[in-house]
Amino acid sequence: MKQMRSFFSLFLGILIFSACSVRKQRTADEGAHVIMPKSETFAMPIVASWKISADLTALYQGSSMSLSADVSLVVGQGIYASLRPFVLYELARVYLLPNEVVVIDKHNGAYVRVTYEQLNASLRHKLPIRLSYAMLEGLLLGYVPQDLQMEKGSSTQQYVATLPQSAIQLNYMMGNNLRPTQLESAPAHEGYVLRASYGQYTTPEEGAFPRSSSYQLFSGGKKEFSIEVQGRSYARSERVRQQLEVVIPSRYKAISLENLFQ
Repeated sequence: MKQMRSFFSLFLGILIFSACSVRKQRTADEGAHVIMPKSETFAMPIVASWKISADLTALYQGSSMSLSADVSLVVGQGIYASLRPFVLYELARVYLLPNEVVVIDKHNGAYVRVTYEQLNASLRHKLPIRLSYAMLEGLLLGYVPQDLQMEKGSSTQQYVATLPQSAIQLNYMMGNNLRPTQLESAPAHEGYVLRASYGQYTTPEEGAFPRSSSYQLFSGGKKEFSIEVQGRSYARSERVRQQLEVVIPSRYKAISLENLFQ
């Protein structure tokens, strides 16, 4: 079970310090742009169903883990990822859905299934802001969530979002394609700062996703946690919608958040 605690801790590392406000769920027939307050327009991925392959490298407390990810994604509706350290061995499955998060530990035959409300309740002493699916999708796919109130920064490419009911701000650097190139939270929350960066984006035919992205968590100026993502292939596929249906083998053991964090 130690392996699942470590894996889930890696997964939660991004969540804890990068949450933002809940936005409306987008459907597949909506446009490919989000109209922001103050008439600012920022681009987002092509709203469709996608099959993506990527490589992940995670660093946490001095340990590293390299994984291949086969991702099924319906923009605005959910993300499913099958994670493998090598070709013939599936370590875990992760579902990020509008109403819940599910992590299945294939190695230990266990799983965690929680709503965002449960996550927020368990982490209420660590979080200044609430988690949501909208935050996760925007962070992972490299776009500005709809409900953030954006203000111009000190340069033409800088925008600042103050999160609702929080003193935390997200400082965005935007590229010529109206997508983020960098993101940083400020001020530090309990000494922690999140930084994200995005490399070149794919063509619209490949979904307009970041080809590479990096997420780093700093404490007192020292890197505590990081995930590097490098995309390999992108293709439209209506079949991926079936992957968003959560399937948990009946023999698998349910693990509570309380037990996981012990």
